[in-house]
Amino acid sequence: MKKKLLFLSQCLMGVAPLFIGASLRAAPLAWFPGTPLNEPRSGAATVFAPGRGIMLFGGNPLGATNVLVYGSAYVLPLPSTRIAPGAVALSSGFFYVYGGKQTSASNGVSSSVLSYYPVFPGPNPENDPIFPVSPMSTRRYDLAYASDAAGHAYAIGGLGNNNAVLASVERYDPVSDTWSNRASLPVGRCHFGAVFDGTDLIYTFGGRTNAASGTETATVLSYSVSANAWSTLPSMPVATAGSAAILGVDGKFYVIGGTAGGVVTNLVQVYDPGSSTWVLSTPLPAAVTAAGGAVDSLGRLVVLGGADGNGVDLATTWVSQQLNQPDAAPVFTFTKPPTAVYQVPYTFTPLVSGSPPPTFQLISGPAGMTADYYTGQLTWTPQGDQLGANVVAIAASNYSGSVTQSYTINATGPTPAAPTNVVASDIGVNSVTLSWDPVIPVIGSVTYTIYYRYVTGGKGGSHAYYAVLFSGIPSTSVTISGLLEGSSHTYSVSAVAAGAESARSVDVSFTTLRPQPPSNVQVTTLTSTSITLVWDPSPSPLPVASYEVWGWTDGGVTSQVFDTGITNTTLTINGLVPGTSHEWGVRTHDVAGNVSYFGFANGGQFFVNPVAAPAAVSSLVPLEGGGFQFTVQQAGSPETTFIQATTTPADPASWLTIATNPPTSSTYIFTDPDASLFPMRFYRVVSP
Repeated sequence: MKKKLLFLSQCLMGVAPLFIGASLRAAPLAWFPGTPLNEPRSGAATVFAPGRGIMLFGGNPLGATNVLVYGSAYVLPLPSTRIAPGAVALSSGFFYVYGGKQTSASNGVSSSVLSYYPVFPGPNPENDPIFPVSPMSTRRYDLAYASDAAGHAYAIGGLGNNNAVLASVERYDPVSDTWSNRASLPVGRCHFGAVFDGTDLIYTFGGRTNAASGTETATVLSYSVSANAWSTLPSMPVATAGSAAILGVDGKFYVIGGTAGGVVTNLVQVYDPGSSTWVLSTPLPAAVTAAGGAVDSLGRLVVLGGADGNGVDLATTWVSQQLNQPDAAPVFTFTKPPTAVYQVPYTFTPLVSGSPPPTFQLISGPAGMTADYYTGQLTWTPQGDQLGANVVAIAASNYSGSVTQSYTINATGPTPAAPTNVVASDIGVNSVTLSWDPVIPVIGSVTYTIYYRYVTGGKGGSHAYYAVLFSGIPSTSVTISGLLEGSSHTYSVSAVAAGAESARSVDVSFTTLRPQPPSNVQVTTLTSTSITLVWDPSPSPLPVASYEVWGWTDGGVTSQVFDTGITNTTLTINGLVPGTSHEWGVRTHDVAGNVSYFGFANGGQFFVNPVAAPAAVSSLVPLEGGGFQFTVQQAGSPETTFIQATTTPADPASWLTIATNPPTSSTYIFTDPDASLFPMRFYRVVSP
């Protein structure tokens, strides 16, 4: 057994046996692990101060000088060792730390007193935050300590040099910086706690009447500040020493842990000053002695540090439920648990209300899953045979009730890599083939998901988002059909393996093909009432089914379909109104029903059907070799005219068209190289 040099030297291993009647049972407490102290500590003076929290001064192990703040970082340390000192807090923010044992020697007891301000600089920066004030009249440690409503500090009993048990009591006045003697204890005692009730009484609980372990007392005393007198109250059910004594927000006193019969205990004894009765409540989860005790800002009992049955100093803390809250059975606030990943440590903490806070039990779940008894946190590392949906049931219980909640936790494999080298090929009028390099998953098989990229507009500008188009594709290529001809598209691909999806691949974009308009659309004949169009065949990606001819008037405002289903590459349109102007366009229909843009005649030129007028003939010139030439001058806009010839002009049926001038110019020079073949030939110009 580890030997301690100070007041725990006589502690024995084990837990004190208790035989308590049913009439002494109290309403249960619930205990939960609190935030551990920054370092182990027992026998420290423990003080709660609003705005500062719970602070621990001095204590074991020997040489410890750090001042601990529950749930927070260190503050300024004490200048020297103080085992089992006293300490109180003043409303000014200052603390007073007094007495304590400074060495392991039997005469190493101190009477010195420190004024302590926990954060440097203090309210008076010109002064040190830690400085000595008037010492006590008696050296003492392992004492009981408290303050009263006027801000006086009390040093009650304890051990002096050579472990002399003290009955003396003295009080410090911070205004006059003086100590004065007060009424002594009826019997000297040490290793006990004192608590001020907030009005006039200071209570002390148990302790020892000598320095030897195993001589614990159950005596309870109260000191009247106004009367300067001690009174004896009903004894504790079990005699203890080294217990943490705390006044709860419910007005009851809690005497927790300590040693009973020389053995460290987890006993919790509760005193009701209203009825002047004692009961026992839920014990601590672990036996502890010489622990600090206080109420935190939430109204919870907090037990800090102490030593276990082996005399080992502890950093452990225990916290009760809020004593100022009504009891309520647990209620789960449902939250969706996150997804778990194959062979990655997983945690999930359910949200549960209830007073006291409940404890938890895992009712069912996958192999290897555990639930923390106090927080309900689920811990698990998914294995290969646990991928997919895992149903988990966990029970939350307090002494007001119990409830079970089920969750479904999905486990996936590791996130696969994103597909690479995504290519769009075989781009057609209505379809495309996407292909990519295969992804090798860590576990399981792989499928692929195709995303389509949409772009929407709004007041804030354009916004792109991706939507699933296809999923569960087992191969590394897919053909997408049903696309519009000439439309633009953007896709990306992800890989899915064992329920986990990769990031999307780099986007691939393309535009589908569409039928091409016919090229080289020309007007070959233009009369006052007709026009003839010719064009080259369309170079469309799919076979051409037919062509369609449109005409636009009024400067391109009014349109009309003049013919459809044209299977050759020329069309003569009759019945046009002389003097009207048209722009002519031809478009292609392919065998899939797709339609091209328009190819416009002469690049989009407007053609006027002329009003019929005779053309003038001039400059008749015989040519060498027997030919003949003359000039045709049209009266209006360019149109097609017919050059006719005959040898018998009196016969109307004998006129033969020997040339047709194109509608490209109002002036046309005609040459007849065959004139010498006839003894006489007559000519005329016809404007239809």
